[in-house]
Amino acid sequence: MDQTEHTVQDANQFWIGMFLGGLIGAMMIVLLGTEKGKKIAKKLQEEGLGWWEDLQEKTGEQLDLIQEKVVDEVEDLEDRSQELIRKGKELLEKGKSMQKQIVEQVDEMKNEAISESVVQADAALAHIEALQERGRQTTADLRKQLFKNIPKK
Repeated sequence: MDQTEHTVQDANQFWIGMFLGGLIGAMMIVLLGTEKGKKIAKKLQEEGLGWWEDLQEKTGEQLDLIQEKVVDEVEDLEDRSQELIRKGKELLEKGKSMQKQIVEQVDEMKNEAISESVVQADAALAHIEALQERGRQTTADLRKQLFKNIPKK
């Protein structure tokens, strides 16, 4: 927008403001300066006050209804939150109980596995000892048979 268009727009706004100001001023002179205008102003004031009181009454009623609804909703939310807290505590207790049972079962299984391992290791060692003894016996028998005619030093 160049300078000329801006100046024309400002001038237009000035004349619109001047016209509206004159119109409002003329209305004020009629309402406050003449007897008929004073009656109209008084009637508008009375109706305006009546309208204002009606508006305050209706908004007060609406405000009361809204407050009641908010209070009801808050109470309902408090009830629901208490119920959720109760359920959460129950689930926590169930979880702790399950954890205890699982720990006990794992301990039991661990002890059984250790016992079974000890038994199997003992059996394996006994078998190894038996094999070793049999190997010694076989070696002694072979020496007697193969080396019985050779003199010892």
